Amino acid sequence: MFAPWFSTGFQMWAMEHLAGVPVLGTVFSGPPMGIGLLTAGIILAMMILPLLTSLIRDALMTVSPMQREAGYGLGVTRWELFCKVLLPSIKGPVIGASILALGRALGETMAVTFVIGGANAIHAALFMPGTTISASIANQFNEATGTIYPSSLMALGLVLFVISVVILAVARRMLRGHK
Repeated sequence: MFAPWFSTGFQMWAMEHLAGVPVLGTVFSGPPMGIGLLTAGIILAMMILPLLTSLIRDALMTVSPMQREAGYGLGVTRWELFCKVLLPSIKGPVIGASILALGRALGETMAVTFVIGGANAIHAALFMPGTTISASIANQFNEATGTIYPSSLMALGLVLFVISVVILAVARRMLRGHK
């Protein structure tokens, strides 16, 4: 549903209007199939934004009304109140929500597998097909025969696990000062 509209709508427009721009022409080049890196990024953003916004909204609801009124009493605008009063007081929950959303994006396999294209190559163009570690494992595990092929997919799983552990360790370190 999204890929055909994206192909005929945005990709055709971008290729037609941005092809002459030096850097953007390269970034927005590729076959207008509606699948690729940008499509996968947009789908992932649509999947994690509701989680992220709901967690940040819940954190904002925990700020006391007196803190908001004190900010307004000092004559700040709504944007200044958010940036200088509310956001510093919920910095820990915002970091936690961001890490949770990042974990959700890292673990997402099937939605990305359907729209990323499944090409084992790295391109500078966002419309070109690509792959992720989890998409590679999902696409190739049934075809893996012999001893090396399944072992290499298991090694990819280990790499994904190490990346997840490193991200969780960084998140724990970042949250240590906000308790």
